[in-house]
Amino acid sequence: MPALVGWLLQTPQLGFCAVMMLVVICASVGLLLACVTLTRNIPLPSQWEQTEL
Repeated sequence: MPALVGWLLQTPQLGFCAVMMLVVICASVGLLLACVTLTRNIPLPSQWEQTEL
């Protein structure tokens, strides 16, 4: 990823805007994964004995 960002910053037509678009895309994907995946369903400690891994 750092190499891609370095290359984008050196590109005259794209530059900073392309890097910011990449940041927004990565942040959006991270937010989407955080909201959709099952990590939100972690049981309370009192229910750990009943939970199957």
